Amino acid sequence: MRSGLHTEGRIYGYLLLLPAVALYTLLVVWPIIHSIVLSFQDWNGFAPDRNWVGFQNYTDALQNVRFWRAFLNNLIWGALSVIPVGIGLVIAVVLYMNKIWGSAFFRVSFLLPFTLSGVLTGIIWGWIYNPEWGTINTILRGLGLDALARPWLAEPGISLIAANLVGGWTWFGFCMVIFLAGLQSIPDEIYDAAKIDGASSFQLFTRITVPLLGTYVRMLTIVTIIFSFKVFDLIFVMTQGGPFQTSEVLGFVIYQFAFTQWKIGLASAIGIILTIIVLLASMFSVRREEGY
Repeated sequence: MRSGLHTEGRIYGYLLLLPAVALYTLLVVWPIIHSIVLSFQDWNGFAPDRNWVGFQNYTDALQNVRFWRAFLNNLIWGALSVIPVGIGLVIAVVLYMNKIWGSAFFRVSFLLPFTLSGVLTGIIWGWIYNPEWGTINTILRGLGLDALARPWLAEPGISLIAANLVGGWTWFGFCMVIFLAGLQSIPDEIYDAAKIDGASSFQLFTRITVPLLGTYVRMLTIVTIIFSFKVFDLIFVMTQGGPFQTSEVLGFVIYQFAFTQWKIGLASAIGIILTIIVLLASMFSVRREEGY
């Protein structure tokens, strides 16, 4: 009797899961499988026939200069993505330790950029970076620093960094919130004992706060680096990969090949390569985290 009830309960549980599994398969599993199949085909997105070319798309991608330039830009973006982690840590410590009046307002204000869409953020900062009437150049000219005013999004070597600063601006509030949660888990007695021993504020930060928040630092570093390989919207809105393709990232290259050159197979191959890179980075990071 009990066995029958147990079996019926399991069947009922599977039936409840079925809609979610079907939706996940339709929206996630099937597109992944379809992209893998497309990566082995030569197709322009319209022709009824698709030519099977094997690994030719992968070979073309790995021999393409734009692919490697974009990959390098993603690495640069990822290296710079650790900056908001540090900024978020400092802000969290200042708000938590100093008990600043109105800290709730500052927390919401710092987190707000993270809630905005990338497109809206790119448009707003595009105005700020405008070389003629943008906020940054207007301030520089007002201070008599005309020589420092420049077309921030139209100058090679600067456009990628300028766009990355916008990405960092959207992330440091999120990092701050995570660190605030971590700070609340540290017993006050540890700080009280250190203060009795004569520890300065800097020593409290470097010898107690940072080591005890090490797990949070590593986790946020991993997350920001992984998301750096998925960046697309800021580059699409702010620079369009320019000037001279110097700010292209892999996500934007995929878009260009798929929807401007109609090389669906090549774009799918680059997308699969990008997925493998993110997957390997995630697995490596998780294994390192488990090793601590």
